[in-house]
Formats: sequence, structure tokens, C-alpha cells
Amino acid sequence: MLPPGVLTEALRADGVDAVVDAVVRAALEHAGGRLDDDVAVLACQMQHVQG
Repeated sequence: MLPPGVLTEALRADGVDAVVDAVVRAALEHAGGRLDDDVAVLACQMQHVQG
């Protein structure tokens, strides 16, 4: 779904926020612009964990 190294580079450069953004963006593109419920839940959980 994501090109190799995208998440690693995002984490190195900008931390967890950038990784969450990259995952959600890729999921949106994969779903044709519709945000899947599982992805929405995961994004909320990750944001909650990081405060």
C-alpha cells in the first residue's frame, strides 16, 4: 500500500504525527477517498496514545 521506506522516513523526519498522516493518507487513496472505519478508529487511538 505504501512505497517501501515511507513510514521509516516519516518517523525519522517528523515523528509519530507524520507516520499517522502517511498511513491515513495511503488508506484514503486505497479506499478511493472513503475513510474506512478501521482506519478512523486506528487514527483516533494513535492520536489518543500520543496525547
